[in-house]
Amino acid sequence: MRFRKVYEAAKPDPGFVWTIRERGRDGEDLRLLASAIRVFGPRNYTAIARVTGLPVETVRYKIRKNLLGRGIRVHVHINYGALGLARYWMFLEFSEEWEGRATELLDRLARNDYIVYFGRIIPWGSFFSLLALPPKFEAKYRIFLDKLVDMGVLRSYGMTRMNWIRYFSMRTDCYDFKNATWRFEWDTLSKSDRPVAVSIEEDVQKPQIDKLDLQIAGMLQANSSITMRELARKLGVEYKRLLYHYKEHVLGRGIVKGYIVKWHGDRRWRKPLLRVVVVFHDLSPEEVEEAKEAFQDIPFTRFDAYSAASGVYLAYLVVPAEHLQGMLKYVWKTLPRLKRKMRYGFIDPECSRSYMLPLKPFDEKGGWRFSIKANLNLLRETFSVKTLSV
Repeated sequence: MRFRKVYEAAKPDPGFVWTIRERGRDGEDLRLLASAIRVFGPRNYTAIARVTGLPVETVRYKIRKNLLGRGIRVHVHINYGALGLARYWMFLEFSEEWEGRATELLDRLARNDYIVYFGRIIPWGSFFSLLALPPKFEAKYRIFLDKLVDMGVLRSYGMTRMNWIRYFSMRTDCYDFKNATWRFEWDTLSKSDRPVAVSIEEDVQKPQIDKLDLQIAGMLQANSSITMRELARKLGVEYKRLLYHYKEHVLGRGIVKGYIVKWHGDRRWRKPLLRVVVVFHDLSPEEVEEAKEAFQDIPFTRFDAYSAASGVYLAYLVVPAEHLQGMLKYVWKTLPRLKRKMRYGFIDPECSRSYMLPLKPFDEKGGWRFSIKANLNLLRETFSVKTLSV
């Protein structure tokens, strides 16, 4: 019975046969492994070997060399709600005076603040940013942004709390692992019930965490394949203590919810990748469901999110340039009623950054903290600008 539950959780995407007898080619083994990793992660070789029927050493070799070594990345799904953090997106438009320093300014904030991602959108010129923030600081953070507008740093901003955000693993049924290329037709793209890692952002809990829990989760974000012994060495923590925090707090309290398998393009992939932000405004609940279904089917969707307060649905995709036109045509064909509500732009890779979950704003005794004055002082000291008064 226990094996049956594991089997049901780890079975691959529709259209793929989960039997050793059908695994004739190396590419099929890799597809099996990618499906199993979603459940067990990239380090639990024994469990993966048990459900795939492959020898443990074969599992270890193929994961390291044929998956991780060929542009497949495994990310932990962090439950920000268990950390007491809600998810927000922001659109920031900088003044002409600050446009050239916007990336540096946001990078400085992200290293000390609650920003976990930002990227400039071409051709809009504004920055798209993701924020993981305790809800109790939402009003203060808006005041901080208002001050940046008053000081002439920002022209305008929009800050929206998400009702939910969904993270997608790659569609293994559309990918040829053996030849490391996508193989599917847009006109016959099948409906997908691929596993979706969903974060309902209303489920923000009172955090039961300490600094070590955050450090472990953050390091796993940076490298999901790191071993516990290596992690203990990097953090300078006794191994048994770290293992206890990992099992009882990080896993036991649901900080890590699972794993997300993503395609990043391997060394042989010499074609450009485009990072696309698609935004739909003023959607009804029925229209939101239509958009969700369409973007869940697209193989290149990384995440999507929705805010009921603003009626905005947002999707983020990483698309090979050769598939961009096909992807846009698919969206227009699939969502004919929503064409005029859709806007899209491209992330400038030279002006984008991703970060681990916030660490510096957390205090062992007082929990999460945020100070408008401290943030303004940080920017004033960094940029030596007197107009950033506090």
